[in-house]
Amino acid sequence: MSNSYTIEIPYVLPNANAQLRMHFRGRERIKTRCMEYLLVAKSQMLHAGLPFPKRLTQFHLTIERHATRAQDRDNAIAGHKGLIDAMKERDGMGLILDDAPHQMLSCSVIHIAAKRKNERTIIKLTEA
Repeated sequence: MSNSYTIEIPYVLPNANAQLRMHFRGRERIKTRCMEYLLVAKSQMLHAGLPFPKRLTQFHLTIERHATRAQDRDNAIAGHKGLIDAMKERDGMGLILDDAPHQMLSCSVIHIAAKRKNERTIIKLTEA
């Protein structure tokens, strides 16, 4: 039986085009902010008695982007690089071992229309 984990963060990442035009310190701040939100989500989940993923070696990743504006597919996936890096073991929180193709078996980003006050990102990790 494969375990499934759902993590919600109250933040929507800028698209890839906006990130490409940012100063590198701005991109670092995005990753840092993602790590902070993941840390808060971890403490909330553990406090509520919910399991939190640790060092998943093979997994499927689905990111639900609840935002006012939709993005095209390549911008949506590339724009979440900071979030995925924040989940890695070497660089970030240690939720996943790495994002190599033989470990992250699938990655999809789904846009769900939302009002600005309800913008958020939902991460779904499923062990393979």
